[in-house]
Amino acid sequence: MGIDNAAAMLLVTARNENEVNFNNSVVIGRQKNYISKTLSRKLVRNLSISENQFRNEYSEFLFKALGAENLSCLDISAYEGADVIQDLNIPIADDLYGRFNCVIDIGTSEHIMDAAQSISNLRNLCRLGGHVIMLNPANNWLGHGFYQFSPELFYRSFSDEFGFKIKQVFLIEKRFFSDKWFQLNDPKNEGRRVSITTRYPTYIGVIAEKISNSQISSTNQSDYELAWQKNQASALGSIYLRLPEILKKITSFLIIRNLEKYRNKLRKYKPKV
Repeated sequence: MGIDNAAAMLLVTARNENEVNFNNSVVIGRQKNYISKTLSRKLVRNLSISENQFRNEYSEFLFKALGAENLSCLDISAYEGADVIQDLNIPIADDLYGRFNCVIDIGTSEHIMDAAQSISNLRNLCRLGGHVIMLNPANNWLGHGFYQFSPELFYRSFSDEFGFKIKQVFLIEKRFFSDKWFQLNDPKNEGRRVSITTRYPTYIGVIAEKISNSQISSTNQSDYELAWQKNQASALGSIYLRLPEILKKITSFLIIRNLEKYRNKLRKYKPKV
């Protein structure tokens, strides 16, 4: 686990554009420092960080510069110096509920077998008015961990039913020369699935605020809930399902694939240091 350029820019965006207060933060897993020299020079100019600090193996200096005067590290063991020992496959200890103002998961939940429990734990670690920040694999990371995550998962996991409000969700493509950022809408608001194909290894970044102590036990994918409310599949979907198999393949290749590209065109986003 580590802070690369995408992670660093997500954290800066959380502070600069979403008014996230990093004081009293917990980082899931101790984060190594993988920030490039180019971005390091920009951060030196805009944060209270010296160039020498970017030579550190770990990234505590960045969290401190963002305002984390009190910073904890949570891990399953103390092998890298974590001060909070917790297996995220199981519910957190009672004394950890609502303890932190900012909960930061940079590349951990995809390595937790019970990913739903891990996300539930992140919500419960966060105090009212605090934030959860996550950066995890979305596309083209097959084999990196147990999972790759969809925007739908985070929009449902941090919905108002769970006491949260999503502030921003990003896709971040790890291209050769620079990262490309895109901002995503809630599939529930679109009223349909938002299927996205990317050519490069792609992160999904989430910034969510805890607005209440509301809790539900589970949730469902939004397009299914919409279909259940109407008590039927969409008209076009019903027609497609009745087609012979060869026509389904032709329709998928010539029409549906191109229609999805058009309808789900990503909105570019440019983060600022």
